[in-house]
Amino acid sequence: MVLNILTQDASGDDAQEDDAARFRDRYDLTWHVLADPDGAWMAEWGANGGSSQHSYAVVDGDGVITWRRADGGGTTVTEVNAAVEASER
Repeated sequence: MVLNILTQDASGDDAQEDDAARFRDRYDLTWHVLADPDGAWMAEWGANGGSSQHSYAVVDGDGVITWRRADGGGTTVTEVNAAVEASER
């Protein structure tokens, strides 16, 4: 399952549920987009100690993180797909 967590709206304020829905619709995303209005996700999972929104994780069926990139940079579809495939083994 792909999941997107939106932490800020377009103006930089904390994202709300309607912001997440607009983001999903704007980019025609086919996966769930959730809002993080209180910053809980960012505090727990955010890259660079919560200072950057760019953080990626692959979690296996048992809830174990099998791959994570949390340096604040981007990643590629190829890199994420490889991590997903490795977690399925």
